[in-house]
Amino acid sequence: MPQIDKVSFFSQVFWSVGLFILFYVFIVKNLFPKLASIMKFRAETLNWNKTNSGLLNDEKELLKNTAVSELNNSLDQAREVFNTSNNSGKEWLKNFSADKNKNELNKVNTELLNNLTEVYNKKAV
Repeated sequence: MPQIDKVSFFSQVFWSVGLFILFYVFIVKNLFPKLASIMKFRAETLNWNKTNSGLLNDEKELLKNTAVSELNNSLDQAREVFNTSNNSGKEWLKNFSADKNKNELNKVNTELLNNLTEVYNKKAV
C-alpha cells in the first residue's frame, strides 16, 4: 500500500509538520496581533461608551429639565399677556359702551321713550 510506504512516509510527515509550523508562525506573527489590536480597540470603545453614557444621560436630563422650565416660563408669560389684553379689552369695551350710551344713545333713548309714551297715550284715549 502506498500510504504506508517507508520511503514516502518520512517525506509526507516532514512536509506536513513543516507546513503546519509555517502556518502556525504566520498566524502567531500576523493574524493574532491584528486580532488582539482589534479586540483591545473594541474593549476601549466599550469602556469609553460605558463611562460617557452616564454623562450623556445626565446631559439629556439637564436639557429636558431646561426645556420644560423654559416652556413653562413661556406659557406663563403668554398667559399673562393674554389676561392683560383680555382685561384691557373688557375695560375699553365697558368705557366705550358707557360713553356711547351716555353721549349718543341717550338722545335716541329719550326719543324712543317719548314716542312710546305718545303711542301709549293715543291708545289710552
